[in-house]
Amino acid sequence: LGYAVGRDGWNMRPAAMAAVYDDRAGVYASRIVPTEDPPTVWREPETGAILPRPSGLSATLFSDPAQASRWVALNQLQTPSGLLEETVHPPGGARMMYAKLPSDGSPPGSLTPPAWLSGFLPSGFVWAAQTVQPLAADESFALLVQPYGVAADRPEWLAAVAFGGRHVLAFASNGQGRYYGYAEGSLRPLTDVAYGAGMDLAQPFLAAVVPFGPRYLAVAASGQTPPAKDTGLRERASGGALIDLFELGVPIDEIAGAMVKIPAAPVLVAIPAAACGFGIHRCRFAETQLAFAPEQLDGPRSVVSGETPGPRVETHRAR
Repeated sequence: LGYAVGRDGWNMRPAAMAAVYDDRAGVYASRIVPTEDPPTVWREPETGAILPRPSGLSATLFSDPAQASRWVALNQLQTPSGLLEETVHPPGGARMMYAKLPSDGSPPGSLTPPAWLSGFLPSGFVWAAQTVQPLAADESFALLVQPYGVAADRPEWLAAVAFGGRHVLAFASNGQGRYYGYAEGSLRPLTDVAYGAGMDLAQPFLAAVVPFGPRYLAVAASGQTPPAKDTGLRERASGGALIDLFELGVPIDEIAGAMVKIPAAPVLVAIPAAACGFGIHRCRFAETQLAFAPEQLDGPRSVVSGETPGPRVETHRAR
């Protein structure tokens, strides 16, 4: 159950049935009371929009065996011959692709990208992989990135992912990223994405892409902080950005009455040669028992409509 004041997402708060003691009536009664956001939903930080939680943002992503089938395997990728090797990490079955340099010292191979990506590749990068199966229209996905080596030796850019035939996200080693959009015949840098604030980017980080509403791409990133000086322990860090495609002038397709932000297309990953590992997770959304009432209320009702738990408790009718 939920209630809202106004139309802004941040005014929507979850509520649930709970047994509450009524001092005046001297009895326990079922009441609708505000709660925290349940783990089966995800709230986009900038708009406050509530969505079923993508599996790429699940706390059990790396521990639940049910997630294993959602990681893209090496045999589901087109790759340059001999460039990548695959490892599977139990118990959640995360599949990571690690680049290796040719033993004869020759430069690593690179896939030939589609025409819309011509000229994009940063210096020293290779197109390491392309999914054999295109992602569905507006399918959410997550990219897991594992940098190699020490920070001083890493290139400026850690990885880039192209998707939907018109979108590119590039991730830099300083925690800043950049979004490129294809419009009017060219791929252009359009906005920065502060994905890695507070993260230790010597550790793996994950960036999920979540299309929602008629015009938005949400980028939700997570990683770990540097070790605390006193305890040596790391904490979870998160960052991301909201990309407004309409505001940036990037095309949005209307298909059967739905506004499609990410057309069906393969995902391509570019990495610095032998300096990065990566994994691709195709997100599914959590089942949730949330329901939204068709009336507007100025706050939570004190009791369920039509139920009077005690003689001194009034029933409020839905407006």
